[in-house]
Amino acid sequence: MERIRIYSEPIFEIPLNSIKECSLVFVGSSYNMRGFVKITSADESIIYLVTANPINPNDAVYSVGGEVHDMITVINSFLKGEVSSLEMNPYLRSFKRKNQNKLANSKAWNQDTSPWEYFPKIRVTIAQFLLSSSAGFIFVIVLLLIILALLGQVHISFQ
Repeated sequence: MERIRIYSEPIFEIPLNSIKECSLVFVGSSYNMRGFVKITSADESIIYLVTANPINPNDAVYSVGGEVHDMITVINSFLKGEVSSLEMNPYLRSFKRKNQNKLANSKAWNQDTSPWEYFPKIRVTIAQFLLSSSAGFIFVIVLLLIILALLGQVHISFQ
């Protein structure tokens, strides 16, 4: 491993030899705490990363466990010149963490391939949300009642 590749637009790479420190930082309140990977480079610039769940990239991973912790462990192993005890391939690492060995062995999971190539982006429009979920249905009904109340067609009172 010579670099960290971030699949963004455009693809962003961080050479490992430019990293001075890699750590976990928390942002937010106790109610809404998020864990980020903090990378400090040799020139003291700082990059904060939100890791993607490699096998479900539609969800950002903020928790201390799982991919955030594993990414920090792997990077710090390389910074110390050690071989990490963790699986280097994020796909295989995630499958093993979830005891999905059958999926791990189902094909060649290339660690340099974007998760979006293996798992397509889920794009849900507002209309799809409103039509496909009970929460969306309730939202439409409540919105309709509010509009009718504003127009004087329905009287809503709370007692």
